[in-house]
Amino acid sequence: MSNALNAFAVESFIDEAAKAAGKDPVAYRMAALARHPRAKAVLEAAVKKSGYTAGSKRFGVAQMECYDTYSACILELDNAASETKVKKITFVSDCGIAVHPDQARAQLMGGVVYGLSAAMNNAITIENGRVQQNNFNNYPSLCQNQVPVIEAHLIPSQEKPGGLGEVGVPLVAPALVNAISAATGKRIRELPVKA
Repeated sequence: MSNALNAFAVESFIDEAAKAAGKDPVAYRMAALARHPRAKAVLEAAVKKSGYTAGSKRFGVAQMECYDTYSACILELDNAASETKVKKITFVSDCGIAVHPDQARAQLMGGVVYGLSAAMNNAITIENGRVQQNNFNNYPSLCQNQVPVIEAHLIPSQEKPGGLGEVGVPLVAPALVNAISAATGKRIRELPVKA
């Protein structure tokens, strides 16, 4: 799961760098992706499909390549809620040739749910040298009524097939903290967010 750890650190830092430069986080990333057409294409598609608007205080963005798959995630907060509540997550991937596109999108959506569960709720705690969480009763995934709208899109591609096993997980946490930072000005550097 090193992709999740790296994505959280790198994509949070990129957002901080964009803010320090006085740039929109998407524009900042686009400028760096001039020589990376697949990465740029997924980010452009995520922006278009999510309804992202520059300068908005409700969106967080993250993008990366892992397992030869390029992905971008745009998370939208529900600013009308009194606490952190995710309204919508738009996830776009270029996994090369998708042999079973419906199954590929379903895999991405499942990963997004797991990534959001981990980012919002799940902590591993140690007591007397033992991990306290041992099953879903004390390390729960989000229930269906807690899951926001999730859209998963694939970029048509003729590149060799890439992996999708964990691709939906890593980008959710950085997109979430980047959205919270945009909305509140507060930078979260530890997960889960509620802790």
